[in-house]
Amino acid sequence: MTRTDALLEVRDLSVTVPGGATLVDRVSFEVAGGERLAIVGESGSGKSVTARALLRLDTDVTLDGSVRLGGQELTTLTESELTRIRGRRASMVFQDPLSALHPTRTIGAQVAEPLTVHGVGRREARRRAATMLDELGIADARRRMRAYPHEFSGGMRQRVAMAIALVGEPDLLIADEPTTALDVRVQEQLFALLGRVAAERSLAVVLITHDIGTVAGFADRVLVMYAGRVAEQGGVGSLLGAPRHPYAAALRAAVPRLDTRPGQLVALPGTTPAPADRPAGCAFHPRCPVALDVCRTSPPALQPVDDGEVACHLVREVAA
Repeated sequence: MTRTDALLEVRDLSVTVPGGATLVDRVSFEVAGGERLAIVGESGSGKSVTARALLRLDTDVTLDGSVRLGGQELTTLTESELTRIRGRRASMVFQDPLSALHPTRTIGAQVAEPLTVHGVGRREARRRAATMLDELGIADARRRMRAYPHEFSGGMRQRVAMAIALVGEPDLLIADEPTTALDVRVQEQLFALLGRVAAERSLAVVLITHDIGTVAGFADRVLVMYAGRVAEQGGVGSLLGAPRHPYAAALRAAVPRLDTRPGQLVALPGTTPAPADRPAGCAFHPRCPVALDVCRTSPPALQPVDDGEVACHLVREVAA
């Protein structure tokens, strides 16, 4: 199903590493301008690989399928053509700002760089960099531009990383686990800040996270990945309120609630299979409490449900 308002269109995206292991297997989704999509899953589900593939950040993998941004196909662009896209039309925030930021360059130089790369004069670039840092809550931004990353806290470094991604006024922001290793209070502040900035700029956001509990107040739509494939996707209210796929239901059940008594949290047994060791049929069936015989032999196809899609044989059996 193709949406006429789609800014980002991903069709049958597959990512294969040398040796033949498929990390991402025929993933499809769309994001409209100003929409927020959360891609959720455990480590090894393929969500971060999918995010990096959108901007072709990994040069040692093979991509198949289509990634279109504003109608332009990205998978066939040269590296120089992609450079004109990155930072201007689409940007990415990574999960570890300390390693993403250069330790020996000032904050101001790093925030201004995406502008100078695209031809903006140095003085104007620094002015816009200071404005962006101020908008993201860096107090006394002009003075702090002379500081270095080690002089900032983890939360402030992530704001700097967001400034680098946003200073070029992109249409799409990809945020890969942007609050990893930060305390809960700082996480809440950053999500509130990102939500405000996205709303003010009509910015489309693809949020990568392992924590389905963080998306309720932020995302419009949720895509749940397991073992490189889409398990379920749909509106945030319907997917979190009544998930159809057993894996999505297990992720939701593992989220702590204020009214949860000790011992009530549900732990999902087992781990995500390695790409080269995925079982036949539905990859989730060894961990699934309601697996059918067909789940062990036949991979389920995505089928429409309400405002989304789900890949589960049980849903088909119930419907029948």
